[in-house]
Amino acid sequence: MKKIILSFITITTILSCISQSPKTKLVSGKSALIGNYVSDSYANRKQGYDWVSVSIFDAGNDYLKISVRSRADLKKPTCTFYGVAKKINDSTYEYQKDNQSMLFTFSKENLAINPKNETDKNLLRFYCSGGGSLENTYKKIKEELDNSQY
Repeated sequence: MKKIILSFITITTILSCISQSPKTKLVSGKSALIGNYVSDSYANRKQGYDWVSVSIFDAGNDYLKISVRSRADLKKPTCTFYGVAKKINDSTYEYQKDNQSMLFTFSKENLAINPKNETDKNLLRFYCSGGGSLENTYKKIKEELDNSQY
């Protein structure tokens, strides 16, 4: 009887480890996307350049919460966006509004924000003033964002 119970416990332990492995991989892949991304002009922010940051947060399952802000210490922010994007594949998430879509495509240390279709370009302009657009490629940074310019 002890051998049967021991065998059952061993098999149960092995099966529970096997079934959790894919979940662990999925979470670690998604967690690599989480963080702050900035436009090229962020490096020159102390010289007064306007810049845009994109902050990515986990929103559960196949979703990311996305926050886009631009410099706001001298004037009203040029671009502001808050939304939740749904996973399309391991590197691409999509945000939809009023039958228009923007894609968030992640690669090594970059995030590209683009319209899904050419007709969706207005959606990327909607969240910016002065003719600006969210369409750009942003570089991931390891440090926290400069909060003195928010």
